[in-house]
Amino acid sequence: MQHIDISGHSIAYHEEGDGEQTLVFVHGNPMSSGIFDKQFSSPLKNKYRLLAFDLPGHGKSDNALEPEATYTLPGHASIIRCALEKLQIKAPILIGFSLGGNIALELSATGIGLMGVMLIGCNPLPNDTAHILDGYAKDINMDFLNKNSVSDEEVEAYANLVLQGTVGAAPKFIFNDAKHADGRSRPILMTSIFSSHFADQAAWVRTCPLPLAIVLGENDRTINRQHLRSLTYGSLWRGDIQVIPNACHAPFRDAAGSFNTLLEAFVKTSCAKA
Repeated sequence: MQHIDISGHSIAYHEEGDGEQTLVFVHGNPMSSGIFDKQFSSPLKNKYRLLAFDLPGHGKSDNALEPEATYTLPGHASIIRCALEKLQIKAPILIGFSLGGNIALELSATGIGLMGVMLIGCNPLPNDTAHILDGYAKDINMDFLNKNSVSDEEVEAYANLVLQGTVGAAPKFIFNDAKHADGRSRPILMTSIFSSHFADQAAWVRTCPLPLAIVLGENDRTINRQHLRSLTYGSLWRGDIQVIPNACHAPFRDAAGSFNTLLEAFVKTSCAKA
């Protein structure tokens, strides 16, 4: 891991490869860049520059100095934007998982130069609190995301939900990431979302000119696929949601080979359109 100073925060990041095109991975809540280990250890690193940040309050990054401002979608997006600028990353492709997808959309809506955006297990959020949960399955228990302090049992249950399709026990580092993330980040984020403190992402994808890929695992129990398909997209890759067989909420782990092949196809298409 390397570190970069952003607005007084030490932000950790993992980097592999030195290819011409940079792929920036954004993890979900409450995880770290380690969730993408099956991409960073794959042949992708022989073709592209792979980069993943630990969000503030997660992984090996510092906790937020101003939690109410930083632990929001605009706050996280701002940290990543500053880090990309400081590292002189030009026109990357963003790959966001779950919450990371919402951060990627938030960042893309600011007008930063990007080559494309891929969302994994992510629902573009509307600025409409009455319908903000329409993109999620109705039986999901989100209590974990509203608590400062959680038990080991709650962490394990949440990790199992996020990694439903993982064969055997979830890697220990995923449990540790969830356990040791800054507890303030979860309720602050949820409060800011239900206060519509972010760009209208459902509206943004209607007009977004960037190549936009949406990827779901076939057996993802968290996302309402019907709702996703009901949205209007300005530039949806291949004209439809990409569904990876035999995978759940984290298809980049459940079916890493299939996901990596899909990602590479998206990268090639996005670069060809540039």
